[in-house]
Amino acid sequence: MSALRDAFRELTRYPSAITGLVIIASLIALAIYTVIAIPYSEGIRLWRGGEDIWVENPRNARPSWVNFFLKERLPKTMIVSTQQGAEKAVRSLPGDLRGVEISLPFDYSYDAFPSEINLFLKANFKERRPYVSLFWVTPDGRRISLGERSVRSSERYSISLDRQLSQRLGRRPPEIALFAPPDAAIENAVHVKKPGADNKSGIRTADQEEKPDQRKSRDQDCPEVWGD
Repeated sequence: MSALRDAFRELTRYPSAITGLVIIASLIALAIYTVIAIPYSEGIRLWRGGEDIWVENPRNARPSWVNFFLKERLPKTMIVSTQQGAEKAVRSLPGDLRGVEISLPFDYSYDAFPSEINLFLKANFKERRPYVSLFWVTPDGRRISLGERSVRSSERYSISLDRQLSQRLGRRPPEIALFAPPDAAIENAVHVKKPGADNKSGIRTADQEEKPDQRKSRDQDCPEVWGD
């Protein structure tokens, strides 16, 4: 024991050695925690990945910890779901049909534009597919149509990649144009000069940068559904 004590006392004379031992001990503790917290089968499933696992992870978003090193507050991934208490209004339609209007508002208080906006649709039906009309409602009252479609049992609509929508928005990327005032100068979409205010919008966002200094609350109405 005295030899071990002497060796440890000798190590304390070298701070770099102590730092190395702390790092090694931390890695060992992390490895033990991982084995306990994540079952082997779940670890294999996550490691192999697949579209069903990583589909909600924005591909171009930077990690959230970059905000610790920036003055601007870049957006984190936001998921707004009908399972989280979305506003719904049901009405009867001719032909024994019914319409369901679903609003998905959220607060957007970041200093930059998102890098992606995606909409995930899931439908349960027996015969006819539900038909949806999608709208983006801005704080100043503009109602921007995102299109209409017949929904399969599971579907993803990448709003950011919709070229027709981009054309209608003045050839601007949807993830920028939908958040910016209609007369905002965006050009290269660099960082915001003034911190953003409360922004309400819907669906999901990730991480990008903007140039203009007008950021407001935004309300997303999505979608209107018709079906049996």
